[in-house]
Amino acid sequence: MFRLLATATTLALCTACEIPLLILAVDALDDPDPVIREASAEGQMRGDLPETGTFDRAITEAWVERWEGGIDLDVHSTDGDWAMLGGSVDVDLQDGESVVLGPDEHYIIGCAGPEEFDARFDRPADEVSLSQQTVEIEGEWYVELTVHASFGEDGEATAVLVQPVAQPTPAD
Repeated sequence: MFRLLATATTLALCTACEIPLLILAVDALDDPDPVIREASAEGQMRGDLPETGTFDRAITEAWVERWEGGIDLDVHSTDGDWAMLGGSVDVDLQDGESVVLGPDEHYIIGCAGPEEFDARFDRPADEVSLSQQTVEIEGEWYVELTVHASFGEDGEATAVLVQPVAQPTPAD
């Protein structure tokens, strides 16, 4: 009950780029054992969006949470200006898989502005493509997730994220 009331009230006051953070806060209220999220991924973000122009830079903050049947993400890149991809997809990607999702098949938004959370550009992606693979970097194993969001004539953004994993077991 509290979740429904809090969500409805806060949605009226939020921009779309703040919704991923709102969902986490409301989930924490309903969860008897809330988990504090920490930055869980590193990587690079590039694109061309209103308010940022063309950019290619390190990700300054990223969370990627996998759950049975989907992925939640919140990716920020700040270097004088700010770009963000956030939301969720109901896709359980396996190693080596790729998927392209149309506007009614994902919940990914893009935001950009002169500084973090000052969203002068704020809209859902027209199309999102995701791919996932396990890679070895300097002797360590990582899951690499690539998220590409297209915003039609307004531009695009791509985040390449890596998260450490245990060494994969060779197939028999």
